[in-house]
Amino acid sequence: MTKSVLILVTALLLHKDLLAQAPQKLKPWGAVEAGAMTGSSGAAFDYRIEGGVGMNNWKWGMGGAYDRYRFTSIPIFAQARKYFGDGRNRLFLLGSAGVNIPTADPPSNGEIFNDSWNYSPTSNHRYHTGIYAEAGAGISFFAKRKAGLELSLLYNRKSMKETYLQSVYNGTDGNEQVENWTKYRMNRMVLRIATRIN
Repeated sequence: MTKSVLILVTALLLHKDLLAQAPQKLKPWGAVEAGAMTGSSGAAFDYRIEGGVGMNNWKWGMGGAYDRYRFTSIPIFAQARKYFGDGRNRLFLLGSAGVNIPTADPPSNGEIFNDSWNYSPTSNHRYHTGIYAEAGAGISFFAKRKAGLELSLLYNRKSMKETYLQSVYNGTDGNEQVENWTKYRMNRMVLRIATRIN
């Protein structure tokens, strides 16, 4: 997923339309978004703030989010957008890639599953930063050229790693502590509505 998003963003940045259009001044833009998402871990929501610069039908920027899906986290990401047409209602493609930062450590017993027939106590659980990536499309509903609403549908992934110490039998004279880890990959479909100012 991450590689696909990076390829999409690179393709957007190198698209021939950008090279063919007459140069224009960079203009600032900003957006506030709210999203509803669903995936294998149920439904949740997120809020995002984004901003950057644009030229012709392209926009580039950075953003941050408050993501409540399964594990609460703060994604930080770079984003590229390509808009099509010159009317008030325009289609667009977007891709984002960045890091997913957990907001807290796991509960004392962690999130991992221990089989009852092979129980090994765990301790010292920690979450670690993972990736954040997405790709999708949307439509802008502009009452004016300077501001309006946007609706988008995206495939989004966030990941994170949980490390912990696990007590295991060493085969001879008792148990010893070894470090183990579990990686979480959370894939979601996200429907977002945004207010954007050019």
